[in-house]
Amino acid sequence: MERTDYPVVPEVDHRRFVPDNESAAWVDHRAKAAQYLSKHEICPQLLPFVAHEANLSVIFNGLYGPKARRDPETGEALPSPPPVTSLQDKNFWFTSHYGNYIELCELQEAPSIFFTTPKGTEDCFYTLVIASPDFPYRTHPQNRLDRNHAQGFFINTMVSNLRGGQTLEAKKGDVIVPYVAPLPTEDAGTTRHICMLFKQFHRVAIEAAPVSQPLTFSQRSNFRLHEDRKGLALLKDAERSLPADPVAATCFQTKWDIQVQEYYESINEPEPAFQLDEELGAILRYNSLTSADLRVRARHQPDGATNMGMVQRQLV
Repeated sequence: MERTDYPVVPEVDHRRFVPDNESAAWVDHRAKAAQYLSKHEICPQLLPFVAHEANLSVIFNGLYGPKARRDPETGEALPSPPPVTSLQDKNFWFTSHYGNYIELCELQEAPSIFFTTPKGTEDCFYTLVIASPDFPYRTHPQNRLDRNHAQGFFINTMVSNLRGGQTLEAKKGDVIVPYVAPLPTEDAGTTRHICMLFKQFHRVAIEAAPVSQPLTFSQRSNFRLHEDRKGLALLKDAERSLPADPVAATCFQTKWDIQVQEYYESINEPEPAFQLDEELGAILRYNSLTSADLRVRARHQPDGATNMGMVQRQLV
C-alpha cells in the first residue's frame, strides 16, 4: 500500500532547544509555535492560552515502511517497533510539531515523551494530555477542553508525574489514562490531535489513590478537564494537580485507515459514519454532473441584454 512521503528533515532540530528567553532561537521558535497553533485553530479557539514555557516533543515509534504491517506470507501482524529513546533524524516526522501529518499506522502505540523546561524546574512535575477536538469528525469548532462547553474532546492518553529539566531523554511518568490511537472517521478528512503539557501543582500520589475503573468509551470520547465526574478517583486526583492552561502545546493530524475499523470491532462499538452537510452535498452533486446536464441557453432581457447563465437543471 502506498503511503505519505515525508519532507526533508530541517537542518536545525528545534526539539533540542532548551527554553531560555535570552536565546534568539528559542524566542523565534515560541513565536512560530504560537503562529501555527493559531493557523490550525487551536489557540485561542480551543485553548485560550498557552504559556510556551517548555519545549515539548511527543514522538511515535513509526517506520518508513508500508501501511499494512503484516507478514506478506502469513498475513499475521508484525511486532511493534521499540519505543523511541532518543531524538534522531529518522523520527523527526513521527514527532507532533504544529499541524504536521502522520500516517495512522504510525500512531498505534503509545508515544515517547520528551521535553525541556527552564532552569530551576528540575524538581517540578508535569502532565501530558493528548486529545482531539474533532471526534468523530470536524463539526464542533466551539469545542473546548474545559467543562463550560457541552461537547468535549476525545482523550487519547494522560500521563502524570513527568519530571522537568533540561536533559534530552525520554520522560517516565504514571499513566492515568491508557493510550488509545486516534479514531478518524472514514471519508471525513483529517482530525487534529493536541499534545498539551501542564505543570502540576504537586506530585500525584499514585500509591495512595484508590483503585478506580478505567474510562468507558463514552467517557473517553466526551472528555472535559476538571469535570465533576463520579468514580475515577485516580483521574480526579490527577486533574486536581493541573492548572487551567498548559505550558506547552503541539498538534498533529491524521486520517482514517483500516486500524480504526479494527479497533471498533475489538470493543464491539459501531463505527461512526460521516454525514455530509447540505451545502457540501450540493457541491458534490454539482461536480458529478456531465456537460449534457448543464445545458445553457441565451435569453434576451427586455433591455436587450443577454443572460447566458440559465442552467436548466436544478440541484436538489
